[in-house]
Amino acid sequence: MLSKEMVELLSQYGYTAILLMVLMLWLGKYLEKNRQLEQDDRKKERAYFSREIKEQRTLFGNTIDKFDDKLDKFAEALNTNNSRLERVETDITKIKDKLETRD
Repeated sequence: MLSKEMVELLSQYGYTAILLMVLMLWLGKYLEKNRQLEQDDRKKERAYFSREIKEQRTLFGNTIDKFDDKLDKFAEALNTNNSRLERVETDITKIKDKLETRD
């Protein structure tokens, strides 16, 4: 049954005003719950993207490390080839000098 205060509210403000108040309270709770759900979703998205970014950084870091190793090996091979070419050039120069002295 209706309490004395509710009967007074109904008589003073009318049925429509009370329904509007109840609707506003319900809407406020609904919006608050919706806002909380959106915040939770944002937290989950941030956690997911944070994990993805960490994985990508690790992958890129590994790729860069491998590339650095390959580049070091390539530089070493170039240096070896340069030293061999210098020896060949020196030998050719010596042979040329010997041939010129014969003439």
